[in-house]
Amino acid sequence: MRMLTTADRLARPVSVLPVPSLSARAMGQFRLVFALLLFYVVAIDPPRATPLALQRSYSWLADWSWVHSLASNAAACQGVHAATLLAIACFAIGLQTRAAYIVAVAGLFISRLIDLHSNGTHDWDLPLLTLAVLTVVPWGDGFSLDRRLPRGSDDQRTRAQAYGLPICLPGLTSGLALAAAAYAKIANSGLAWITSGAVRYHFVEDAANAPVDWGLWVASQPHVAMLLSLGAVLREAGFIANVFVRSAAGRLAFGGAGLLFFAGLYMFQGVFWQPWIMLLVVFLPWTRLDGPAAVFAGHTSLRPWHGLVIAFVVSQQLVASLTATEIEPFVSHYSMYSGTYESPEAFERARYRKLQQLVFVAADADVTARIEAIEHAPENLLNAAEQTLRGEAIDEDLRRALAGLRAEYRGRFGSDLQRISVSANRVLFDWTEGKFDDPVGVHLATVTLPANDDRE
Repeated sequence: MRMLTTADRLARPVSVLPVPSLSARAMGQFRLVFALLLFYVVAIDPPRATPLALQRSYSWLADWSWVHSLASNAAACQGVHAATLLAIACFAIGLQTRAAYIVAVAGLFISRLIDLHSNGTHDWDLPLLTLAVLTVVPWGDGFSLDRRLPRGSDDQRTRAQAYGLPICLPGLTSGLALAAAAYAKIANSGLAWITSGAVRYHFVEDAANAPVDWGLWVASQPHVAMLLSLGAVLREAGFIANVFVRSAAGRLAFGGAGLLFFAGLYMFQGVFWQPWIMLLVVFLPWTRLDGPAAVFAGHTSLRPWHGLVIAFVVSQQLVASLTATEIEPFVSHYSMYSGTYESPEAFERARYRKLQQLVFVAADADVTARIEAIEHAPENLLNAAEQTLRGEAIDEDLRRALAGLRAEYRGRFGSDLQRISVSANRVLFDWTEGKFDDPVGVHLATVTLPANDDRE
């Protein structure tokens, strides 16, 4: 009996997965399609500069002075974006493939760190982790310019499991992410996420973004909402099974199920995370490019670090989910939409802010458009109005924010803003008819804005 070597033990996590054996040429053809999709989703989502005074860190990982500097410089953001796209282009054609891929991933990572100073990056957490994991793939071994340069050869017909990793690892990371989302729903809300028909609350909350009103009908049908909630949890929890499917037809079925899942998110909630959808390309029948079905026996081309990568991917998700850890733009426990409510009335009490449109009037003139043009101004005025309505004194931090708002308003529009009336057009949802009622105007309070030198 052959003794297991250290390399064998380290590679063992990979042997659990049926990693297909592909030829280098087939892997290279996949690389070209994958790179074109990556180029597209990166091109339409450049990093956006944010003035230093308005930056808010959504993750400690982005809280470095050099990231703050980059995020406040529009030209630097454009430079990072251009360099990332150039690296992806080189990766696509297979020119200095490994180096180009590493540069592309690094550029994308920096881009997301920049974005973390103005908003979250949940649409990139899973794709960026997946792209980082795929640095272990020998991308340039076939169908590339690298193989046609002197001392190279594109005659790479030998199948190897290392060439199959690009169509296996994204299925693992996607499956883990969706399983984590299912776990978060049960961990945060228990079975109530299903029995309360939690999807109906999220459909109503995101109705303004959805292209159709199907979700509103679901919200009026408690039993349908319950069934869809159960289906959502089961679908998310079961997607991880894709990593154990060997047949091309079975993998294609999982890819179709994933596409339907994301189509549902878009149709019912307007959530369209193209970087996640891009990963579904791995479920196409790439093994058919080599003729007969791919071989799953043995792991002769796999190395110890491949096993370590698999172990890392699985363990980091387990730790993130069990400890509710969030480190954007890499680590997430995917708790989005994991909450629910005891009843429609409880939902309306908790989420009334999402179901209203604010109106701001100063000196008998509607200044809503001007207020909305100033960062965080509507939120700060609403907070001040609600504190005033409750008979509370406006807290010191909010007073400073209001003084800054007054100064910025004067600088932008050339007029002073001393007092402003805050009203809300509130829209309630009819849970029986499945439609929104006509807006009802409610005056909240009139807020006095302090000057920068106001110490009262």
